[in-house]
Amino acid sequence: MLLDKYPLPVEYKRKNKQCFLDPIRNILILKTPEEIVRQRMVSFLQDKLKVPKEMIMLEEPMTYFKKGAKGRADIIVYRKEEDGLYPVILIECKSPNVELTDDIFEQAVRYDQIVLADAIVLTNGNKMEWYGWNEKEEQYVSLAKIPTYQELLEKNTYRI
Repeated sequence: MLLDKYPLPVEYKRKNKQCFLDPIRNILILKTPEEIVRQRMVSFLQDKLKVPKEMIMLEEPMTYFKKGAKGRADIIVYRKEEDGLYPVILIECKSPNVELTDDIFEQAVRYDQIVLADAIVLTNGNKMEWYGWNEKEEQYVSLAKIPTYQELLEKNTYRI
């Protein structure tokens, strides 16, 4: 699996169920296949892309961005500016046995129409797809290279 080399958080048992101590939210989260992917993705963001822990938010409700909006983004990576935090990457995580289909891409696009992140990522742990918005073509395009957090900040946008 693509994300297998990235560490998982500490495990605990709660009510006879395996849980992770989520290092971002500092709460116990039930260990599920999707949660394993989400936690490994957080490790990938910190270890490989050098995203600061405080710029990563998990399970962000869409109502945070737009009143009445439905759904939750699995992971949102932010950049800090003088007047607040702005979304840089919206990440949708799925279980390893779930294919990254057009439906999942469309789900991420719906969320991004609310969040307005610079990049969208889809992952099931085995595969990772990165997209940026192409203004000229008015569509999302696949990114050939995974940008580091610093590259995202320097370019200030991956909206092409």
